Amino acid sequence: MFFHPLVLVMMMILVVSVVVLFVVVQIGVISYAFDKIGIPSEALFSLLLLSWVGSWVNIPLARLPAEGAVTEGDVVRVFGQRYVIPQWSQPRQMVLAVNVGGALVPTFLSL
Repeated sequence: MFFHPLVLVMMMILVVSVVVLFVVVQIGVISYAFDKIGIPSEALFSLLLLSWVGSWVNIPLARLPAEGAVTEGDVVRVFGQRYVIPQWSQPRQMVLAVNVGGALVPTFLSL
């Protein structure tokens, strides 16, 4: 059985983040910040939910050819585990995309 050495640290970061978020929501810092920019508190939850759900959606704008050759058959070691880099059977491309929750929702909010 393989034990990832950072699991405990990541779990502690998650627990601390949830507690900090709970405290911030309870004392009203988020609603105060939205009130300062002119957004009513009734729309606060909807905007935060829309931004969170929208962060899962990327809208592709263009496909660009990637530069550099792919190294085939290399073996990489991560925490003692060996991984083989797969071979590419098609030309490499880079997708230029816009994130809905991180770009479009804040843009429409600022407009």
